[in-house]
Amino acid sequence: MIGVAPASASPCKGLWTMGVGGFQISTDALGIPNFAQTSSYVPSDQPVGYNSMDINAGAREIERLYRNYRAQCPEDLVQILGHSGGAAAAHVWVSAHRYEQGVSVILASDPKRVAGPGGSGLAGHPLAGPVAFVGVFAGAAGTDANFGTVPVLDICNAGDWVCNRAAGVHGYLVTGVHGKYNLNPWSYPFGISGKWYQEIY
Repeated sequence: MIGVAPASASPCKGLWTMGVGGFQISTDALGIPNFAQTSSYVPSDQPVGYNSMDINAGAREIERLYRNYRAQCPEDLVQILGHSGGAAAAHVWVSAHRYEQGVSVILASDPKRVAGPGGSGLAGHPLAGPVAFVGVFAGAAGTDANFGTVPVLDICNAGDWVCNRAAGVHGYLVTGVHGKYNLNPWSYPFGISGKWYQEIY
């Protein structure tokens, strides 16, 4: 008698999440510094690994992982949460795919954030363009809200210099306000959008 092959479990989840972490300096086993970001500190179904010095590399990896999943599960909803430099990578990705269906994005401490309320993110600094031009933080220069029809929730703590450069560095360096975000993508309703400017210093 020929056995029946067991049914394989579907990879589809209904709602699939991606997490994108920010700028990080690590060292390898030999103590050599690198900029590998595993994004493991952002809970998600799929952490996005990339060179955190290269925002465009993060956006490309989001695209690769997103398309791979979409090919298997075209009906699923996808929620992307990016923090700091990871928010910039998600921002670049959504700006390039601003009419994509079935996806929503949460940007926590986005350096590409447009001012109001508060100041713009660090990417709005006049030096951001020349720095990006020489290949450091490629893709990070400039601020915008070119999200098209994709629902995007932009969250910025008032004291966080990364998304509100008017705040200065005190909150970033002293009070740790840059780390005071809810990075759990499942805690946000799919399709949520708008700007949350939180009075956290």
